Amino acid sequence: AFAYSIVKTVVIPDSILRIGEHLFSDSAQLKYVKLSTSITSLPVYIFENCKSLEYFEIPSHITNIESDAFSGSGLRTIEIPETVTFKCTYYNEIYSSGVFNSCKNLEYVSLPNTMTVLPSHFFSGCVSLKNIKLPASIEKIENSVFKGCENLEYVDLPPSLVSLGDAFNESGIKSLIIPDSVTDCRIESLSS
Repeated sequence: AFAYSIVKTVVIPDSILRIGEHLFSDSAQLKYVKLSTSITSLPVYIFENCKSLEYFEIPSHITNIESDAFSGSGLRTIEIPETVTFKCTYYNEIYSSGVFNSCKNLEYVSLPNTMTVLPSHFFSGCVSLKNIKLPASIEKIENSVFKGCENLEYVDLPPSLVSLGDAFNESGIKSLIIPDSVTDCRIESLSS
């Protein structure tokens, strides 16, 4: 409905129960969206390439965020409530589509303490991301999570981590302390 539009502000009334894929994708001037309290899911590509969307507060009634929901958007910071789970589309066993991939302005992210897996390509191409503290609940970091995060210098890996994929390829990470809990680690994840 609003894809490729010049809309800047949208307030979705509580009578709206669901929103569809690509609803605001490529709306380059979109700056503010208030969602209906009846909406519980952010579908695929909803804010894709919304370059002016620098801040978005995810309401506590959102329980699901799907692949590429914010890819290529102008987000600078994002805090994800504990209520949220992520549904990422897997194209094969290795590659999924990231939720925040190519958010070139993204500097700060707060992930929920309920999150156990960082799906592949979750932050790939987030060139402004410098450091991130992962929740203590993270057990698995999949391939290319931080691919192309060239300014990423530090990641605090939690002691709960068991599996570390090729997460840091083409990133700026300079050193990494791998917890003793890790039993599955791809050596490529340490190359940059």
